[in-house]
Amino acid sequence: MLGDASAVKRYPNSSAVLKFTHTANHLDYIIHLFDLFSLWVASPPRLYEIVRSTGTFLQIGFQSLSFPWVDQLRSIFYDDQGRKRFPSNIAFLLTPIGLAFFFMDDGAKAGKGFCFILMVSLRRMLLYWLVS
Repeated sequence: MLGDASAVKRYPNSSAVLKFTHTANHLDYIIHLFDLFSLWVASPPRLYEIVRSTGTFLQIGFQSLSFPWVDQLRSIFYDDQGRKRFPSNIAFLLTPIGLAFFFMDDGAKAGKGFCFILMVSLRRMLLYWLVS
């Protein structure tokens, strides 16, 4: 949920589904995610053409079926208006493997290093793991 995955509700009273999308040049990563979530998915990843003002892109993605646990994840990572948020207790929720997926999924290079928010998050989580 911290990266490019999203919990999507099609209708206000419907259950959420997990949606994973990336540009087509990340095909191997999407296939890996699909393998991890295949028990909760009805169909394989699909290729889409996305038209933006900056050009046309190929995107690949898949989504889960709806489950109560997806709604629970959505309540942790989204506010009441449906905007994605960074939970204040993320250090308790994120494992080292989860942190690695976060950086692989959303790690943005800014100049000669990662962007500031990712570095602050990493520092907080590493400090938490060191003292616990």
